[in-house]
Amino acid sequence: RAAAFGHGRLIAAIDNDAEFADATTLARAAAVLDTDRTLAAIGMRIVHFRTGADDVTSWGYPPRLLARVAEVFDAATFVGAGHVIRRAAWNDAGPYDEALFFCWEEFDWCLRAIERGWGVQYRGELVVRHTVSAEHRVAWSGARWFFFVRNRLYVGRKSGSAWLTLSPRYAGYLVRGARNGLLLPTLRAWPAAVALSARAPLVPLSGPARAYLRRTDAAHRGSVLTRIRTEMLRLLPRAI
Repeated sequence: RAAAFGHGRLIAAIDNDAEFADATTLARAAAVLDTDRTLAAIGMRIVHFRTGADDVTSWGYPPRLLARVAEVFDAATFVGAGHVIRRAAWNDAGPYDEALFFCWEEFDWCLRAIERGWGVQYRGELVVRHTVSAEHRVAWSGARWFFFVRNRLYVGRKSGSAWLTLSPRYAGYLVRGARNGLLLPTLRAWPAAVALSARAPLVPLSGPARAYLRRTDAAHRGSVLTRIRTEMLRLLPRAI
């Protein structure tokens, strides 16, 4: 809502417990977007404020791409802890979906931008320093996990996936939820996603948009067995 009051050509955002690594970070981000007019947004590298080590809890890309944390690559989304959005793309794709007030709002927005022909990029040379303090972060409680699962199913449905197609993803969430002692909120998430989706317009992704997602995301996820090991069976951090 705050972005709606602005008129600048870029919208930059970082977490409230973070700061740009140096005085030139934002200017360099602007230069990237000024150079490549096809980009809707860029995500930044998130590191621990004190140590400079990469904040893996803020990694929102395929696990395999962690090896390229200092590089540049096309992406399906960006991480909200540090990013810049082109105003023209924001106006074109529309603002964040207010139903997604907690989890997956960036991905949902990127899907709409990608559908309109925009690209998204991760830039490892642009750094945000993040204060990761367990006592001040939201733990992976039942409430957080509920919104994580519900919102991801909702985003999948509103972008054209049938509920049957989303069932394997939900099965994975059930396994991970049970493994982390969060089975009940996982069970609640499915009917909540169905109810939320009933009020949202269904806008299926086009062939080019799906091809972009396969190239920038699915191609880096690995086999089904790899995804089970690295994603489904992975324990959630207690606080991030």
